[in-house]
Amino acid sequence: MSPDRVAVIGLGFVGLTSAAVFADLGAKVYGVNRNLQKNKAIQMGKPGFFEPNLTSLLKKVLKKGSLTATTDLALAVKKSSIIFICVNTPSSESGAIDLSYVRDVALDIGKAVKPSDGYKVIVVKSTVVPGTTEKVVRPILAKASGKKSRKDLGVAANPEFLREGSAVYDSYHPDRIVIGGGDSKATSFLERFYNNMYPKNTPPIIKASTATGEMIKYASNAFLATKISYINTLANIATRIQGVDIEVVANAMGLDHRIGKLFLKAGPGYGGSCFPKDVKALIGFGRDIGYRAKVLESVDHLNERQPCEVIRLAQNIVGPINNKHFSILGLAFKKDTDDIRSAVSVKIIENLLSEGAKVTVYDPLAMNNVRDKFGSKIKYGDTPQKCLKDSDCCLVLTEWNIFRKLKPRDFIKHMKNPVVVDARRIFNPEEFIGKMRFSAIGLGLTSDAEEEERRTQNETWEKPALAVNAIVKTDEDELVIVKRSNHPFQGYWSLPGGFVECGETVEQSLKREVKEETGLKTNPGRIVGVYSDPKRNPEKHVISVLMEAELVSGALRKKSREISDVKTVSKKSLPKKMAFDHLKMLKDYLEN
Repeated sequence: MSPDRVAVIGLGFVGLTSAAVFADLGAKVYGVNRNLQKNKAIQMGKPGFFEPNLTSLLKKVLKKGSLTATTDLALAVKKSSIIFICVNTPSSESGAIDLSYVRDVALDIGKAVKPSDGYKVIVVKSTVVPGTTEKVVRPILAKASGKKSRKDLGVAANPEFLREGSAVYDSYHPDRIVIGGGDSKATSFLERFYNNMYPKNTPPIIKASTATGEMIKYASNAFLATKISYINTLANIATRIQGVDIEVVANAMGLDHRIGKLFLKAGPGYGGSCFPKDVKALIGFGRDIGYRAKVLESVDHLNERQPCEVIRLAQNIVGPINNKHFSILGLAFKKDTDDIRSAVSVKIIENLLSEGAKVTVYDPLAMNNVRDKFGSKIKYGDTPQKCLKDSDCCLVLTEWNIFRKLKPRDFIKHMKNPVVVDARRIFNPEEFIGKMRFSAIGLGLTSDAEEEERRTQNETWEKPALAVNAIVKTDEDELVIVKRSNHPFQGYWSLPGGFVECGETVEQSLKREVKEETGLKTNPGRIVGVYSDPKRNPEKHVISVLMEAELVSGALRKKSREISDVKTVSKKSLPKKMAFDHLKMLKDYLEN
């Protein structure tokens, strides 16, 4: 059978884009989506999500007959020699990769392959951790099909490198093709397919083991995420220094050919369907094989906290968030998409609502997705100008070109209090500073802003940050639980043991901290407390951890006004071993 007859299982962002481009390049493609309604929409040329140029391309290949959208997986497998697995690989609750969709599809493909069928190659294009293709997919296929692996049934890993907003272009002009093959026959078969797809300008083809091929995808995404978190770290430092502009710093860095300018754009943090998921999956994979990827943990941790920097910049100008009216320009995680998965906008909206703010939003494409999530909790503007109406502060969170056209007069005219926080650095600060209150990620303090920063910090120091952990009692089957009576200040300072992230409850924070430090999960209802006192750091009133006070002083001290309840619970289902012991720190705290 010709290698140019292919099936694509899973018609999401990667699958549908790949299927449409393969069909346009000369292959006969059978695209499989098990959801009947979504499949009907695809048959009508409606992708179900926005991707530039995809709708017109889809209609073109459907009309030409080179792409057939079907719910019949068995039919697609029977008629194809190459079957691409393009299903989702989401994160589990612990952050590790969830391979359930891959396993299910591999089983279905194996059952669909008949003994009389000729040679077929099953290609894992979904992002999977190293070892998945050989240790998970191949055995399932072999057992379900009854075919002899490698001889009658080839298996390969072929990761994609598509950018949302540029996926169609990237599919026509790939900068490299990675083929991770466990046998030369499957690798050669897939290589011939790509040579046929790109006969004139065949991109470099990297042939490697399946595990190496799988690793390349994670290595690429994790490195790009690291560059983003790195420049955001520098931006957060620059914001606190008078006269420094991270844009100038990044431009100078990018001229160094060893560094390069791409992904050195400071902002509110990365989002989308790939970077957050893939970084967490690689961290979890490392933990599973006995290695703690501390660099990636820091990358992920900083990205989770980066939205707090946007809120901090706003608080520096407008003060307490409660009852303030915020307008948010930009909801998608990046321009040219309607995707709000892991979008910074969602995190910031949730935090603003939890603090009692009013929120109005606008985005050229992502409004419906945000409306599905927040409903009537927030308001929606039909235009950027209507979104700004009567607001106290505007946060720019997506770099849409329509926002670049806004001038200071637009904000002054429509806002109740013209305050702008440019989290995407789309505005020239010189055009705004002096005409209205303006702040931006990585833009150092002006003299006026520096004074405002100092004033705001003096206010926030009256509220403590929250350091959290758990020390399980060693002599009895109990754990002391201390519940706070007020909502914690969210995320500025910390002690060993962590802190409450922007938008988290105490319970969520403790659950996350235990997982990060031990790799174990626990019910947050069993670990929910801390103790605070200004003694340890009077200047900032940082909270110190105090779980199991009897180990230190023989009694639980309860003079903090933030403690509302103390009780004990069983420790049987809690982690037996913590990453480090806070005993010395607690003694030092109580002695001082």
